[in-house]
Amino acid sequence: FNEAINNETPTFVHETGFCTQNLALSPCTYMSDFETQCALCSSSCHVTHDSEAIALLKKDLRVQTHNLEQVQEALNFETSTGIQKWYKTHYRNTCMLKNLIEVLSDDAIKAGCVVRLLTRSNSMRITNLETKTVEERKLALPDVEQALQAAIEAKSDKNKDKATNNFLSFLDSLKEE
Repeated sequence: FNEAINNETPTFVHETGFCTQNLALSPCTYMSDFETQCALCSSSCHVTHDSEAIALLKKDLRVQTHNLEQVQEALNFETSTGIQKWYKTHYRNTCMLKNLIEVLSDDAIKAGCVVRLLTRSNSMRITNLETKTVEERKLALPDVEQALQAAIEAKSDKNKDKATNNFLSFLDSLKEE
């Protein structure tokens, strides 16, 4: 990590990497509801095989996955367009975070390479500082509309099962009387 930032000019070192945006000239406007605030920002750089950063990103992935599950359980998940829009955005971002972790952990990539996630082009740039080469990888992100529909169907099926079980348990209680 120290070698990587000696070759770059970071303006800010954060918990999972460093930022290359010149904060003296333009303040940061990136907002995220992830625990690792800077992880998906295009100015944020990460270093491959940085075990502490990867561990923190994995914890964040668990939190964000839990957040998605919590939203799916909301009573108005099936009907609220606002909640569904949040779900699609958050699902996409969570998938990007998962991809970032996979690249940072990839044994086929030399330790110490700098990785930058470019959300607008759905790609990552992996820079080998020794060879001065840049590899661009396209992200294979799932279709968020399909993911939303699957979540709605799963919630609907679960509600039907719950309602059926409640009704059947009510009938069973009548038999005992």
